[in-house]
Amino acid sequence: VCSVSTLCCAFAFSKMITNTGIDKKGGSQMRRSLVMRFLSGCTESELIVFTDMAFRVFIDYINLDIESLSQKMNESYKTLTTLAPKRLLGCLNLVDNMREQFVKPGESQLLSKLLRVVFCIGSFIKSVLEGEDKLKPGYSSILKNIRSNCIVCIGNFFKQLDQWTWSETEIISVFEIFVWPIIDKLPVEGIHSPTALLKLFNVWSIQPRYHIFFHICKNDETILPYLLDLLSSGKLNFSVNEMCLLIIERLLTLEYTEENVIQISQNSLAHIDTETISKLDLKENLNIGSQILVSQISKLVPILKHKFSNMNPRKLQKRDITILSRITEIVNDPQSVDTLLQFSLPILLQRIRSSDQEE
Repeated sequence: VCSVSTLCCAFAFSKMITNTGIDKKGGSQMRRSLVMRFLSGCTESELIVFTDMAFRVFIDYINLDIESLSQKMNESYKTLTTLAPKRLLGCLNLVDNMREQFVKPGESQLLSKLLRVVFCIGSFIKSVLEGEDKLKPGYSSILKNIRSNCIVCIGNFFKQLDQWTWSETEIISVFEIFVWPIIDKLPVEGIHSPTALLKLFNVWSIQPRYHIFFHICKNDETILPYLLDLLSSGKLNFSVNEMCLLIIERLLTLEYTEENVIQISQNSLAHIDTETISKLDLKENLNIGSQILVSQISKLVPILKHKFSNMNPRKLQKRDITILSRITEIVNDPQSVDTLLQFSLPILLQRIRSSDQEE
């Protein structure tokens, strides 16, 4: 026997997807707005009923645990090949609307459902693009654009729910579905403008409890070498350069507290060079971001030299000086120390002279 709330949700959903035949575009937007207004007064259990109806095409997947979801989607995605890109995009937009309006930190079931829908769409696209050479011309680029929208959607979840207790399975799924398949393209595709993936990394850098994500590895590789490869490009767009440097600065400076820690098993994390860290002359413990960057110092210092050595010291931002000062704390190998001194000392001396002259 259907409850009244179930019938109401079914009625609301039917109204949202009905074509009126008159001003279809404007009419559909108005209907969606009215349905969203109705749903704002519903409980979490009622919203879950609506979610199952709205994303019924994925109903066989969104009720699975996340590990099984990705595996089953990879095995049976061919049964969903009739899904039009427009429908995938519509599902993604609805997820984003529901996330923005209805998801609250305490409503874990609704959040899990919506995340699973994004994982379903991402897994479907990942499976289809693995056979990219068999796709019709133009179709792969459409799917890649939708994948970028998925990554932006995931980033919105991280921004809104910065105190949410993310499970390790959810985080690893984000990497397996959205990060690892395209991370090697970041140094090339990210040159001209910030990609969805770079924007996700930027979101992670803002919140110190997310910094552990920069330490997650696969085949002994993390995302940091690819980020540094992008930063080292000679033709980097200004906005991309600024975003990369901001990420580095936040990793070096933002403090990580033990409150609401995101638990990631050691098997999923790269090795931290504790031996090198123990040799550093430190007045206080390094933050987690600096610990992660220690292993990349030999790669980071030459990049900073290339970025800053030819710049007018007066044009260096406070962020740039902060990066240089923090880097000096964690440099240990002689070659990197020598390189750092060669380009940073003239910069700092010139800034001191400029300050004296202004006074």
